[in-house]
Amino acid sequence: MKITTTTTKTTNMLTTLAIGALLALGGAALAQPPEPQPEGQRQPGPRGPAEAPPPPPAAAEGPQRPAAQAPGPIAPGAIAPGSVSSGAFAPRPVPEPNVDLAELVQRVAEETGREFLIDPTRAATRIYLGGTIEGTPSYPVLVSILRLHGLVVFETEGIVNIVPDGNARAVPTRIVQVDNDSIPDDEIVTRVLTLPDDVSGAPLVPVLRPMMPATAHLTALQSGNKLVIVDTYANVRRMTEVIRSLVGSVGL
Repeated sequence: MKITTTTTKTTNMLTTLAIGALLALGGAALAQPPEPQPEGQRQPGPRGPAEAPPPPPAAAEGPQRPAAQAPGPIAPGAIAPGSVSSGAFAPRPVPEPNVDLAELVQRVAEETGREFLIDPTRAATRIYLGGTIEGTPSYPVLVSILRLHGLVVFETEGIVNIVPDGNARAVPTRIVQVDNDSIPDDEIVTRVLTLPDDVSGAPLVPVLRPMMPATAHLTALQSGNKLVIVDTYANVRRMTEVIRSLVGSVGL
């Protein structure tokens, strides 16, 4: 009985060792990585942890700013963003280039104390200033502006009359025989010149007339040595000097 028991124990020990060896070999086989398969022969299967898709990028901290947009068109009269709208550096308004004749004359009348009468047919005339004159122009400047718009002035009974330049030869302009610096250069005046006794005025008319505007007037007495000129005061002075240069001397 003793021998049998010993043999049985020995057999059990060998069996246990064999089973342990088999289990060890199986675990080692499972621990080895699988052999790579050729391209095109890989079988789809569940993804492991290493093949998980990359996580999305982390959002930036704080609210995101919208993309900058180009500025749109600015309405007339509006102020662009960032520009100065008031204060010492505000842009100065540009003067209106066109004004009503009556409005411009009224401003000059208030500044100078003069009285004006405007031809009714030209009362609604628009006067172009071109933005070059700020404020109220002086009386001589007003006369120049009117001349450029086909208007002339003449003064009677202390009232300045404004009429179309086509009437310049027929209006009662003042007769200026002595130069006067207070007369505006563009005011229409009349001058009578007396030539030397041996000089006739008639031959001078075709020489001098082309040097004068169509609205001016120049005539010579048929019997005598006198010339009559109706033109702007500046051109009357000029023609006087031209005639003096031609005939030697003139009497005023």
